[in-house]
Amino acid sequence: MPMSEEEVRGRLRLGESPLELSIEKWRRVRWAIQNEDTDPSRPYLGLSLGIYTCALCIDARDDCYNCCIEVHGYPSCFMTSSVYHQVVKAYQTGTKGEWVHATGQMIEFLEGLRKDEDE
Repeated sequence: MPMSEEEVRGRLRLGESPLELSIEKWRRVRWAIQNEDTDPSRPYLGLSLGIYTCALCIDARDDCYNCCIEVHGYPSCFMTSSVYHQVVKAYQTGTKGEWVHATGQMIEFLEGLRKDEDE
């Protein structure tokens, strides 16, 4: 099951890494799409895409300039060139396969960002 806002905020309060939580969030979204016999447009999956379940947004206090994505020079999520924008586009207009692919790209992007932070 994808993460709820309460779970994300609770785990952040316990000191978990916003980046690691974001990676887990997208892995769980992708798993739900691949393994549950559901329509990807079901509300709980759609709700899991937004800022309310994004540990990076919560950590940056909804200020994109404080987000580690922006800090490392990548386009903010609301720019059409961002990986996040591609996920939302696949959710809105794509097939289940396209959505699985787009969430996979998001996971790869965040894992790459983790490597950037480790350097």
